[in-house]
Amino acid sequence: MKQFKDTDKIKIRNAVNAKVIVRDNELKIYRVFEKKNAVKYIDYGVLKELIYNPGFESSLQEGILDIEDMEVKVALGLESEDVLTDKTAPKNIVVLTDEEKDRMLTKMPIYDFKKKVEELPREQVRELANYAIEKEQIDFSKADVIEKRIGLKVAKAIELKRANEAD
Repeated sequence: MKQFKDTDKIKIRNAVNAKVIVRDNELKIYRVFEKKNAVKYIDYGVLKELIYNPGFESSLQEGILDIEDMEVKVALGLESEDVLTDKTAPKNIVVLTDEEKDRMLTKMPIYDFKKKVEELPREQVRELANYAIEKEQIDFSKADVIEKRIGLKVAKAIELKRANEAD
């Protein structure tokens, strides 16, 4: 496994459609991720300390923020080392790409969809629902699965969106 220096710059990406702020007064860090896919760099030494901030750790685990370098995730203890050796998919932190969201909403069988939604962090399910609303694509059985998981009525939200656009 690669050893990181405290001065190494680590790329952090906003994975959600919202403004995200990382702030820690003790570490004297303040970063604003304005929109989805916004990127900021944080020194590895600061990141090692920042991981103990419950809000920051949660934002990584929920997939709100993403560290794309798997070696960094392993070094910080966010993923197990077997993701590097076995080339398996990450187990602890799952961030869906737009292509994966599209596949889930259109081509994935309902049984697999239910299983996948149960495995995802709540924030990623919320992002999946927002993607479905934005693209106006979902079938009712998948909408029910999302509603049971996070309480958001996707089909109703799509209906309201269309009504607002018609006005």
